[in-house]
Amino acid sequence: MAGRLRNLLEERRRTGQEEINAHYGELAEMDAVKQLEDFIKQRSSPETYQSYRGLIGQVHTDLRELEQKLQNAHAQRMHTRSGQSHHPERVILYIDDLDRCPPPRVVEVLAAVHLMLALPLFVVVVAVDPRWLLRSVEHHYRELFMNSMGTPGFTDAENVATPLDYLDKIFQIPFVVPPTTPEKTARLINSLLEALETADSPDAEDESDGPTARPDTDAAVDSARETTERGDEAPGTYEAPEAPGGGSVQLQLEEAERDFLARVGSLTTTPRATKKLVNLYRLVRISVSPEDLPAFVGTRETPGEHQVVQILLAVLVGTPRQSKTIFQAVQEASPNTKITDVLRGTSAGSGAGERVAALIDEINESTPVTMDSSLYQKWCLRLARFSFYTRHLIR
Repeated sequence: MAGRLRNLLEERRRTGQEEINAHYGELAEMDAVKQLEDFIKQRSSPETYQSYRGLIGQVHTDLRELEQKLQNAHAQRMHTRSGQSHHPERVILYIDDLDRCPPPRVVEVLAAVHLMLALPLFVVVVAVDPRWLLRSVEHHYRELFMNSMGTPGFTDAENVATPLDYLDKIFQIPFVVPPTTPEKTARLINSLLEALETADSPDAEDESDGPTARPDTDAAVDSARETTERGDEAPGTYEAPEAPGGGSVQLQLEEAERDFLARVGSLTTTPRATKKLVNLYRLVRISVSPEDLPAFVGTRETPGEHQVVQILLAVLVGTPRQSKTIFQAVQEASPNTKITDVLRGTSAGSGAGERVAALIDEINESTPVTMDSSLYQKWCLRLARFSFYTRHLIR
C-alpha cells in the first residue's frame, strides 16, 4: 500500500514538474516577445537616432511638421468658414549662391530639394551655375559616374549614368537664362551708378529714416584708405575732397565716364561681373588726387585716363583667365605702339585680345579713345592687384 502511494506521489510530482517547466517556457517566450516589443518601440521613436541624423533627416522632419501644421490650419479655416482670404497655400523656396558651397553641401542641399519637391506644399526655385552643380555631383558620386570602360557590368555609354541624369531627376523644369547683351549691361551700369551716387549725395541721409548702408562702396573706400595708411604703393591720395554741401567729388562720375563705362562694360557677361567692374572703377577713381582729376576725366577733345582704367578693368573682370596674358603683352609692348595693335598681337585664348581691340575701334568711331600704350602701361600694374589671375604681375 505504501509503495503504491509512493509511486502515485512520484507520478504527480513528475507531472507537476513538467507543467511547471512548460509554464516557465511559456513565460520565457512571453518575456522575450515583450522585450522585443519594447526594444522595437524604443528604437522606432524619432528621438532615438536624432543625434545621428544629418541635414537630410532634419530637413525631412521639419518639412513634414510644417506641412502638417499648414494642413491643420487650412482644415481649421474650412471648418470655421473663416472669411480670411490671405492664407498660405504653397511655400516657395528660393535658393541662391549654391555655387559658393563645397561639393558635399551642394549634394546635401540637392537631396533636401528632392525631399521638398516630393511634397505638394513646396515649390523650389534654384538659381545656380549648372557647371558647379555638375562638378559637385560628379565629385561627390565619382564612383557612380565613371566612364563606360571603368564601370563594371556596362559595355556602352548609354548604360552609364551621368551627373546630368542625376540633376534631371531633381529639377522638373530647368530654365537657362540667356547671356546678357551690351544694351542690357549698359542699362545695368547706369542703374548701379545712379543708385550709388544717389546714396553718396549729401541729401541721401536726410531723405531716409536712417543712415544709408553701402557695404560694397564703403568697404572699397575703407580698403583703399587702409592701403595708403600701410604705405603700400597706390596711385594718388585717398583723401577724397568733399563736394559742396558734402559728399565726395571722386565718387560723382562725369557724363563722359558714365557713357564710356557703359560701353566697355559689354566685355562683362554676368550681372555680378558688371557690378564688380563698377565697384572697382569707383575704388580707383577715389584714389586719384584732386590735382590729377582733370587729366583723369579729360575733355571731349582730349580723352582722359579714365578710358584706360575702364578698359583694363573690363579686361580684368570680363576675361579674367586671359587677363594675365593681355596685361603682360601691354607691359612688354613698345610705348609708341597703338594699344589695338598690342591687343591683336596677344596670344590670349578665345580671341580675347581681338575682341577688346574690336570694341575699342568701335567706340573710337564715335568717341575718341586713348591709343597710347604708354598710358596703359602706367596703369597696368596698379590695376593688376585687383585680380587673383594677375597677382603674379605685382612686384
